[in-house]
Amino acid sequence: MVFLSCVFLSILTFFLRVRPRIFQRRFGIDSWYYLLYAQEFRKQKRLPVILPYYLLDIPEQRYPPGLPIALSMFPQKFLENYHWAVAAFIDTVQMAVVYFTAYALTGNLPTASLAALFYATSPILVTQNSNLNSRSSGALVLSLSMLFLYGFVLSSNYIYLILAILFGVVLLHTHKLATQQMSFILLGLAAFYLNVTYLFILAGIYFSAFVLSGGYYLKILKGHIEILRFWRQNLPYLGAHQIYESPLYFNAEKARIMKGCGGIAINKFWINMAKLQFVLIFCVIVVYAFVCRGKADSSEAFFLAWFFISFFCIMVITYFKPIKFMGEGQRYFTYAIFPASFLLAKFYSFHKFETVLIVTVILAINILLIVKIHSEQKKNILAALSDDLFEMIKFVRGLPKDGIMCLPFSYCEHIAYFCRKKTLWGAHGGGYVKLQGFFPVLLKPIEYFIQSYDISYCLINENFVSLEDLKLTVKYKIIEEKNQYLLLEFVNEGAVSIRA
Repeated sequence: MVFLSCVFLSILTFFLRVRPRIFQRRFGIDSWYYLLYAQEFRKQKRLPVILPYYLLDIPEQRYPPGLPIALSMFPQKFLENYHWAVAAFIDTVQMAVVYFTAYALTGNLPTASLAALFYATSPILVTQNSNLNSRSSGALVLSLSMLFLYGFVLSSNYIYLILAILFGVVLLHTHKLATQQMSFILLGLAAFYLNVTYLFILAGIYFSAFVLSGGYYLKILKGHIEILRFWRQNLPYLGAHQIYESPLYFNAEKARIMKGCGGIAINKFWINMAKLQFVLIFCVIVVYAFVCRGKADSSEAFFLAWFFISFFCIMVITYFKPIKFMGEGQRYFTYAIFPASFLLAKFYSFHKFETVLIVTVILAINILLIVKIHSEQKKNILAALSDDLFEMIKFVRGLPKDGIMCLPFSYCEHIAYFCRKKTLWGAHGGGYVKLQGFFPVLLKPIEYFIQSYDISYCLINENFVSLEDLKLTVKYKIIEEKNQYLLLEFVNEGAVSIRA
């Protein structure tokens, strides 16, 4: 019965994440970068991998290579066909870890199943794991590191400590935000328990990463610091429309209707629903901590500390402006879902009317949010590779010249992977000085980038920005057009070509 329940919950978890991909499999922004990285790693067989296709990046890749290396073990054709299922599969594995952890700690099948159900229906996990990215692998490795740390705290067995450190090393080579969260958790545990052991463990993880990687991790760390500096400088533009919230092309009304990201982020009702879900989870766990004060067993105490440190990170990074550049606060909630699922299931096990009602309400909100997320993903013009767009990309592949600008910028990932042409993009762990002024909003005229980087073509989605609003002062001609997609070719200086 234990394994049968896990199988059912695994199918549910996987389905909720891939349902939007059943009819829209060419989806994602990071997806194509990881496929390109994996293919080039397979060819080059060395780190750092060199990718010469991003004009606003350094060729030497400093993005954590864990996921691309894992992907390189599979045939490229297989990855192209099933890349959309990778993150969902990894997150399903994490659900199974939640399930068996809860069962091992409680010996209670309903509690374990409910913990897994909470995890399966977490809206933020459904959103993040419906396309290929490293967030699911980062979250899984972080959770395993924390569980082995718990094993060490419980038993003082140094085998668990070694495993916790090794998984921490893997995490540093897998995902930047999860690395930050691991650091915050260990710092938080050291402060909460007034125990410097956690600081030594954190230092041991970083030192081991440097030694075991032969010094390569230092490059990843430098890239990580560079990203944080970039966002500290550009924080006011986080989430802005690249064109219509630029000081040069500002248009408040079009920025509002052409954000291009879909999801629930542009709808106040659904934002409030997501906030309500978060508040209810927090309140339930606060009540649970109050009820169990002085009586909590070791697992409850560890999971409570894990959750509340994660919650503290969310609140401070969201509302304390000096460190908001550390990342979007809600993304840290990803790493609190594991302990929250276990604690919510324990709360439900009180079997009082109030506990059952509140937990049922949380699950109902989860389902409503998931339905909305599935619906809104269809509108995500940044990530969706439609048939018309794919035809345009195939046309670009046959063009004689190099140097492609894309609006939105996310199409540059498609161009780099499918066309192997140089694109006006970067943001892959290094070279952020080059990116400054182009992203997150244009701080220099488009003509500056066209001339400075010898751009030959520009692919535009007019549902993202109108060609007329760009007010180009360089000469161009439209060489291909499919519905809202336009492909411009820049020619000799002179008057602007008028659209037919």
